[in-house]
Amino acid sequence: MSVRPPRPTRLALLVATLLGIPGVVARPLAAQETAPTAATASTIDAATVGAIVNAVLATVLHPESSLSRVPIAQRRLRFDHARTMAAFGLPDTLTVTLTDPRLRAITTPGSRDLLADCDQGGSKPCRRLGWNAYVWVAPIALDAAQAHVVAHVGWATHMGGPFEEGVAPRGRAFFTGFGAEVHLVRARDGRWRFDRFGRAVAGE
Repeated sequence: MSVRPPRPTRLALLVATLLGIPGVVARPLAAQETAPTAATASTIDAATVGAIVNAVLATVLHPESSLSRVPIAQRRLRFDHARTMAAFGLPDTLTVTLTDPRLRAITTPGSRDLLADCDQGGSKPCRRLGWNAYVWVAPIALDAAQAHVVAHVGWATHMGGPFEEGVAPRGRAFFTGFGAEVHLVRARDGRWRFDRFGRAVAGE
């Protein structure tokens, strides 16, 4: 029996649908970069970025949800701190701390280097990323009361067999991903809370 490789765009669209994100737009992953705005530069600090990242990851990448039928708690997350801080216009020497113990337990540092041997056509093994999901967060618009950001998520679907704890993936790997736009509001107690999803940008 032949195995049909996944269609990355359809997979990302399905993920967006499961997350309840309307208005999905197909766009190459390379086009998902977000530049900080002037408003962002004047109002942002490391504590604010940390609070926003915590709220966004808890919403988009809940440990009990799955990517390509592998629970996020088992995949584990590789958070690109440097890329996130650069997107917010801050130096990566500043620290972002995950306050949710469930997220903190499954998240380790990551970088774009993890994607060096990944592609969407299945011609590379994606061994550096392995079963993990690569994630970073960037601002679209931000002020003292509201934040509109995008969480970029990428992972590989490995065709060599199902997920096994502690076992490196085998076979061909098809990298895919999506960018989920998230709107947050700042409550009276100062905490950033989820308001609604915007559109989801799916990889092609």
